[in-house]
Amino acid sequence: MFSILSAAASRQGELLLQVLAPERWPFDPALLPAETALVGGAVRDALLGRLRQHPDLDLVVSGDAIALARSLASRCGGSCVVLDRERCMARLVLKGWTIDLARQIGTSLEADLMRRDYTINAIALPLAPGAELLDPSGGLVDLAAGQLRAISEANLLEDPLRLLRGVRLAAELNLQLEPPHPGLDRPPSPAAGGRRRRTGTGGAGPTGAGRGGRNRTDPGDPAGAAADLGRRGPGGLSAAGNPLPPRGPGAWTDDG
Repeated sequence: MFSILSAAASRQGELLLQVLAPERWPFDPALLPAETALVGGAVRDALLGRLRQHPDLDLVVSGDAIALARSLASRCGGSCVVLDRERCMARLVLKGWTIDLARQIGTSLEADLMRRDYTINAIALPLAPGAELLDPSGGLVDLAAGQLRAISEANLLEDPLRLLRGVRLAAELNLQLEPPHPGLDRPPSPAAGGRRRRTGTGGAGPTGAGRGGRNRTDPGDPAGAAADLGRRGPGGLSAAGNPLPPRGPGAWTDDG
């Protein structure tokens, strides 16, 4: 079966739009701001060929996401729930679909993506015609390699639930948890247009030491701890034999 991941980079965005089919969404995408981008789980699942009929949509906008969600709810007959007023995030529930809208964090979409949890959740598809995928952390390469990799240890420390989310994703998608690539915790280089790709393979050596010589079970190494949890599962059980709670309103949603 043809995979979007194997297509030329210049065609991936176009092919992804065909699979995601915005014309079948429960609202007219023309109602969204010009710089809106789809991020997170829907992009990831479409790339993996496992998109559901009504995928959860995560949209990043440059303006007031809460006001936009309320406007769409009023215009299209849905309901709006404010998820985080400080970070300007809201959820639109409409005709059996769940659409999360969030205001862009930082001065660019690339900067916003680099604040997320795992590289495979930090791939964005701008909805503007002809736009290419944005992948500043190397998520496409990690998806093709069957790996789940944190963008940085600092990102995991911002929300401890991201560690458990990683275990759940690794089990659901049959991915191998790995430590971050060296250098990804630095901002994208302006010379590269913010489209940073992988800078190295990092990983643990034969002794199990990860970045900076830390052992993966070191509690000061959250990325290594996530990789170790992925192998052992919570409480020493296998991740596949101890599934975590499914996505639900307000619980462990994928970044984006």
